[in-house]
Amino acid sequence: MESTQTVLTAAHCAKTIILASSHGSVILHQCTKRLIPVSIEFMAKMMEVSSDRLVPESASSAFGEIWKAFLGLFNSVGTSKRMFPFLSSAVLI
Repeated sequence: MESTQTVLTAAHCAKTIILASSHGSVILHQCTKRLIPVSIEFMAKMMEVSSDRLVPESASSAFGEIWKAFLGLFNSVGTSKRMFPFLSSAVLI
């Protein structure tokens, strides 16, 4: 029980740091650089596990919190910087 609560608490904390980093703090940018790969790994593992069995509600909620953090981070990027060079021609979104 405690470990599932820890996952949700960690996800809330990660979301807070990631969203706060969009306001220009150099320290929070450094934290976010370290949180993003781990958050992506967590989401990938959750997708893998959820296809095999039922996951605890707290883990599902943690997935949602990380998803919200990414949405907030992507929305904080200016439109002129939203480029996808891997497409045939750079496309602005």
